[in-house]
Amino acid sequence: MKKLIYLLALCVCLNGMAGLAEEVPQDAPEPTAAVEVQASVAPEAAPEAEEETSEEPHPSETEPEATPEAESEAEAEATPEPEVTLAPEALREDDEAWVLVDGVRQGGKLSDLLADAEEGAEVYIHIKKPVLAKDVSLKRLSTLKLLADKDVFKDGKYVVNAYESDPEAADVAPVDLKVYAELPEDEKKDLYFWAVRNEAADATVEPTAAPESEGFRVVAEDFQPATWQGETPTFTLYGIPEGKNWSYAAIIYDERILLLSGDRFSAEEEGVYTLRFAMLDEIGDIVEASEKYTLWLDRTPPEVSAEVDYEKSYTLNITASDGMSGVAAVSLDGGESWTLLADGETFTYTAPKAQTLAAGMLMVKDAAGNVYESTESYRLEKAHRGGGGGGGGGDGEGGAPAKTHASGDGEARAEYDALELKLPEDSMAQLTLGDEAMPLTLWLEAAEAADIQGETPAKFTASLASWTPAPAEDGEEAPATLPAARDTLVLTADADVNLGDRFTYAWRFNGEVYRLLANSGIRYLALQVGDDLVAFPTEGFTGGTKYTELKMLGVSTKKFDYTITMNVNLDPGYVSAMSPNDFSKDCDLSIRAEVENMAYELSSSPQSVMYFYDVYLGPEDMLDQPFGQYSPQLHQ
Repeated sequence: MKKLIYLLALCVCLNGMAGLAEEVPQDAPEPTAAVEVQASVAPEAAPEAEEETSEEPHPSETEPEATPEAESEAEAEATPEPEVTLAPEALREDDEAWVLVDGVRQGGKLSDLLADAEEGAEVYIHIKKPVLAKDVSLKRLSTLKLLADKDVFKDGKYVVNAYESDPEAADVAPVDLKVYAELPEDEKKDLYFWAVRNEAADATVEPTAAPESEGFRVVAEDFQPATWQGETPTFTLYGIPEGKNWSYAAIIYDERILLLSGDRFSAEEEGVYTLRFAMLDEIGDIVEASEKYTLWLDRTPPEVSAEVDYEKSYTLNITASDGMSGVAAVSLDGGESWTLLADGETFTYTAPKAQTLAAGMLMVKDAAGNVYESTESYRLEKAHRGGGGGGGGGDGEGGAPAKTHASGDGEARAEYDALELKLPEDSMAQLTLGDEAMPLTLWLEAAEAADIQGETPAKFTASLASWTPAPAEDGEEAPATLPAARDTLVLTADADVNLGDRFTYAWRFNGEVYRLLANSGIRYLALQVGDDLVAFPTEGFTGGTKYTELKMLGVSTKKFDYTITMNVNLDPGYVSAMSPNDFSKDCDLSIRAEVENMAYELSSSPQSVMYFYDVYLGPEDMLDQPFGQYSPQLHQ
């Protein structure tokens, strides 16, 4: 009974409260009004307003306690989802493609971007349907890199194909852009461009499972993005876990992976180019890579010519040029004040009276901040009096030196002793060091005087040699001569007197072989047939955009299978195809790489998608000169 009486009293109370709610004036603030006030009042004003209100709020003015579902719905309505943009410099919806200009995305019609793009530029397709570009310069097109915008094409690997007719309207094959390279400059055509899924790459490329690291990072010093600079930027790399025999590498132009000797890299090569850095495991696979850095590096002062004009009173003519960043300004007071000067333009200075410009007063600087300073004085006098001392012209110093390649510095890379350098005494059909059999073999592919049915396994011997070290530069200590066991491994095909004057050998190995040799202290691998040998550094000899792309996708070093073919012709009248890297009179060289079911014929041209570098073919005398510095004239 007591419970029943209590429930009845509660109902009466609730009905009374509802009645009071109906008596609230119409102009009483609604709950939503509180949200508007809070949005417009400064945050510090809100507590004061609460203190001034002494009366208890009317039941209708208090908002019911929000349930979790209500809070979630209100939050969704109050906070609109942010729009997803491709970059801070957002592209327009109708932009068909974009290029990177001074570090900023510039979008527009594909026809316009292809017409304005510089040679070697990267053009990113931004929409998913075929794009028609009119009046495309075919020769220029062959030099460009067409890529799919990764912010748009996210569900796989894509390639950009060019078609001479609409690929959606008919089944047409894409055009190989390399065929346009030999066309005249003025030949143009309408072409369709389409970013399509690379099903083969999706199916075959399996990223290598790399060991986990504690985090790879790069600290840049004196680096100014998208700006001409004269200082040499340096990059310090961190992240190799303790106890790991990993190494750092610089990736230059997205073409060449340069193994570093330590954890620091100094960019010394002048020009505009890209860099990124990577951490490699023991066999050279990329564990982690950094963002891309674009360098605009000019460390050479302008070339200046200054001449007194003897036909005009008190007059000096100054002309300057700079092949990199361009001339920026000239000073005649030792750098106290500057006057703008364009590259190649003549600046004429006329003094109010006779004057001598002392040595060091004439300065010219380029856009990177490099300054030319005269070492001569210039005497400016009246024309009828003639002459005047000095003044023939600038000293001409500060001309552009030979370009140098970017290099790494820091502590020397450790020798990991991955292999026991114990060589077998007898000939072998497969490279064996100590107890380790490695995937390196030799094959006899053809011989004039032998009956060969297909390829025949051949044997070879192994020996150790020491390549002559490079001489010390001024101010440096001479490098210690490395023991023979830590320098060069020479593999020599067994001699066979029955081959005749024409025969072909092929050496086959994968990328893991030379990486293991490098980790064991072997700096060079030399493969010898007869009197000729082909030599290359074990730190790597393959470059190109395709090579770097595959490595960045995670394709393992051991998946690159190489074939180095030595085609010997001993006929007296035969002339081999000699080149700056080929000093043999009787042997021709070819290098082939197979990876992910694709084959690439490597050339020495950096314009190829995959090429070789630092590979030399010649006589054993090459060992008597520092690697890469052999000259036949030295041995005549």
